This record gives sequence, C-alpha cells and structure tokens, in this order.
Amino acid sequence: MGNSSPGLRWKTTPANKRTGGGRWRAPRPSRRAQAQLKTLHVDRTRNDLPVLKRTPKFADYSAQYLAYFDSVKDAKRPATIQKERGVIKLWTEHMGGLQLDKIRRLHINSFIEKRQHQSPRGFARRHESATLRGPA
Repeated sequence: MGNSSPGLRWKTTPANKRTGGGRWRAPRPSRRAQAQLKTLHVDRTRNDLPVLKRTPKFADYSAQYLAYFDSVKDAKRPATIQKERGVIKLWTEHMGGLQLDKIRRLHINSFIEKRQHQSPRGFARRHESATLRGPA
C-alpha cells in the first residue's frame, strides 16, 4: 500500500512489524520540504504570500488581445486584424465563458462541427481554426 508519490511509502511502526499489526504511519517529509514549509509560514506572518489569480476567460483574453493590436502600429496588416476580429468574435460566441486553461480539444471540435453546418466554404473554416492556433 503506497500513496500517490512514487518515492514515499507508508511504513509500519517497529512495534507493529513484530506483531504484524495493521497500524500504518505516513512517511515524514524531507528536510527540503520542511524548510520550504517553514519559509511559507514566515511569508504568511509577514503577509507576503504570492497572489493567486484565476486564468482569464476566453472573452476577456480575446478583448485584451484585440485591444493590444489597436494600440500597436504595424504589428499586423489592417486587413488581417479585421479578419481576426471577425473570427475571434465567432470563437467568443462559442466559448467566451470558458477559462483559457479549461479549453480542450472537444470545445474546438464542437466549434468546427458547428461551423461546418453553417458555412459551406472550406477555406473559411480552415482560416478560423488557424486564427485560434496562431502563426506557425
């Protein structure tokens, strides 16, 4: 019987080895782990812990992405930005509420399938997928 870490094993106490009892104890953390925990305790008392943030939603990130190209000149051609703006609008309608780290292949496949039923042109669908993927 072991826990999820491959290097750590549950051990019996010496008294139980002789009797064959069923009491198990968890392994002790390493000295390095104890030192890291101690620094976290010190940081907590100083109120100096790192701020944890949630991953932004696709809609928020796409708005930030498009705002960046509005502020930067000559990063992309205006026609490219206009095309991307339209495609990103479609992607945002489909999965705007999802956080970026939660987007999976099934979300992308469902968008592609939805667009195949809406648009008969293959080029447009390929371009939409390439916009999400980014430049090669």
